[in-house]
Amino acid sequence: PGYSIIEIKAPAQFVGRSLRELALRNRLQVQLIGIQRGGLDGELKIVPRAEDVIEDGDLMILLGAEHDLDRVRDIDLHRPAP
Repeated sequence: PGYSIIEIKAPAQFVGRSLRELALRNRLQVQLIGIQRGGLDGELKIVPRAEDVIEDGDLMILLGAEHDLDRVRDIDLHRPAP
């Protein structure tokens, strides 16, 4: 399968949860490689730690197979986070 790196706004149901809680690699088969916080002039966290918490407005930089990234893009805002 094809692989890509994408940047998406953190889904609302991820906000306030740690990367450990979200377990993106285990549950969605994608790797979070960075978090852009505070806009383009803000902090860029490369290789965030499991204790890092997603904040409202964060941009998530994800690596994964196209079909797995599509699942992240299509997360239903009315469902609980994975």
